[in-house]
Amino acid sequence: AFQSRISQDIDEMRYTLIRERVTCDNLPNEIIEQIVGFISPVELCTCGWEVVSSGFAAIIRTVLSRIRRLDSIDGTDREFFQQITIDDPIKDTQRTNKLHLVVNKLSPYLTNLTLNAAVFSKMLEFVPSTSDGSLLFPHLRRFHIFVGNLCGSLTSRISSGQAMRFTSELKSIEVTVNLSSESETLIN
Repeated sequence: AFQSRISQDIDEMRYTLIRERVTCDNLPNEIIEQIVGFISPVELCTCGWEVVSSGFAAIIRTVLSRIRRLDSIDGTDREFFQQITIDDPIKDTQRTNKLHLVVNKLSPYLTNLTLNAAVFSKMLEFVPSTSDGSLLFPHLRRFHIFVGNLCGSLTSRISSGQAMRFTSELKSIEVTVNLSSESETLIN
């Protein structure tokens, strides 16, 4: 009975939409925002669509401002973030530039961040070096970092001053240590 009611509701919605036969020269911004909202955060940040028009740039900014969570381990953009751990000097500059775009466009809005050690180390390079009190992730409340030999390495080139400008509102830090089968010899 429940399934037939859903089917009937869907059929009624289809009938209503077909029956109205409304033509529309331009899609409303809300519809475009919903469509654009299905695109992954990294794609939105790096595609360059904001140069299409000022109106479309505003739509992209609105969609990006709603993103509160970025997960480089299990999220939609995990393949992009996995490339950060691969050492390739030629492509490293391109990846770093893309990551910098992502951080610049998303960092003001993120409250939850999940990263592997290599991506975290790379992001620390983007911490503002000024003493004006600006933070890389001003609203970050939950941070989850994955460490281990398959997660890339943490860098020691970052000063404590830079680390202090990463964020200021953290309520939770979670560390996950991943060990691979090759790691067993390191555990005593």
